[in-house]
Amino acid sequence: MPIRRRQGYTTTLDVGVRVRVRWETERVVVRYAVLLIAQDRGRPRPVLVFDCSHDDSNDLHHYSRDGVKGPATQFHMGTPSEALPIAIGLISDGYEGMIEQWRA
Repeated sequence: MPIRRRQGYTTTLDVGVRVRVRWETERVVVRYAVLLIAQDRGRPRPVLVFDCSHDDSNDLHHYSRDGVKGPATQFHMGTPSEALPIAIGLISDGYEGMIEQWRA
């Protein structure tokens, strides 16, 4: 049985905007979460998360401004290894619009 390894990092995308990436591997990625976090009302708050914590489905969850996690919407049909870099890219390329929509 392969050893499961946990890895991750947090990086700043802009003033008051961070992305936290966590994943687990067993030769390939088997689980992940990519969380967009923005400063709001003086506190860091979750905006959205891409993850594969529900029966290996690659999902997107939006948060309310009060921190309530919304229902899952599948964003990618492939494997977690394929979906992880896509999720990172979607946030890196579109975080400004994602935060704007969240604040609306």
